[in-house]
Amino acid sequence: SSPAVVLVAVAQNGGALKFAADNLRSDYELVLAAVKLKGRALEFGTEELRADKNIVLAAVGENDWAFAYASDELRANKDFAMQVVALKGRALEYVSSELKADPELVLAAAVEYEWALDHADSTLVSNRTFILAAVKLHGLALEYASETLRADREIVLTAIEENPEALVYASSDLRAEFAKNLAIKLDK
Repeated sequence: SSPAVVLVAVAQNGGALKFAADNLRSDYELVLAAVKLKGRALEFGTEELRADKNIVLAAVGENDWAFAYASDELRANKDFAMQVVALKGRALEYVSSELKADPELVLAAAVEYEWALDHADSTLVSNRTFILAAVKLHGLALEYASETLRADREIVLTAIEENPEALVYASSDLRAEFAKNLAIKLDK
């Protein structure tokens, strides 16, 4: 199969690179062009190319799921992962387990992707500093906070200042208190 034929096939279906000859699947320029068309084509590049930062960034730029096919070394490299999540925050799902517990990386992902905390390590939900920073970005991040932090007045106020709908995730005591205060203000 020729490089031109492979690119036409990849444009239709990113998985088509799987059927290309080995010499084409290891061709830097061809794989780079393929992942720019369909990021998931990264899955079928050689191991060496799945560890190439330029190819992986191009693949993720087209499709955040492509990061799942990057080498383990790249998915565990914090500096590179910061570049990736700044580009596509949802790619946080595919970083190493250790990096999912890194508050700086998770917040960087949250800047680009509101639901990044879905993929964060569970230890972060009890980290007050982390949750406060997260709700400043997206008030609805209060959903991910521990029960204790959902009862933290400063965190809840910060969350509802950013997005009033975050009140639904506050503790029942704070919800009741805020509802009572609102009713009093409306009566005046």
